[in-house]
Amino acid sequence: MDFSEMLMRLSLALVGGAVIGWEREWRQKPAGLKTHVLVTVGAAAFVLAGLDFFESLDSEAKQSGADMMKVIAGVIGGVGFLGAGSIMRSGGNVQGLTTAATIWLAAAIGVAAGFGNYVLGGCCVVLALVTLLAFELLEQWVFPANQSNQAVPPAESSDGVPTVPPDRPGSPPRGQ
Repeated sequence: MDFSEMLMRLSLALVGGAVIGWEREWRQKPAGLKTHVLVTVGAAAFVLAGLDFFESLDSEAKQSGADMMKVIAGVIGGVGFLGAGSIMRSGGNVQGLTTAATIWLAAAIGVAAGFGNYVLGGCCVVLALVTLLAFELLEQWVFPANQSNQAVPPAESSDGVPTVPPDRPGSPPRGQ
């Protein structure tokens, strides 16, 4: 694989991660822009390294079990730990599942980019945005009672005074 093809694949991974990460950052979620970009580029890099290794093998070694699926399985397992770290449980509420899912999808976009499957990677980015943005509106319309459960109680400082980080300019109100 030449340098320009490798750069194109890594660029797709970067853009895909940035788009999803931007949406998560805008909503002030724990895993945002940098996390998603690093996951997609990292996943693509693992695939590219695996492809490079696989291409260097002779035909007998290729048939003996050098398998790119092992690279993908490693990416999925490793990213699973990142996603699990974003899930929090407080009483009966579970938060961070969507963030965990976007991290997992970011890895899939990186894998697709690493394999050079630009259509798959691009479609995943578009579908992720539709899911994260349009489905949010649909949830608010169809399940309005669930929206009250989305608010996160403010943290308290050592003196019992609620502390809420300031909202970023242009960000949606907290708890949405």
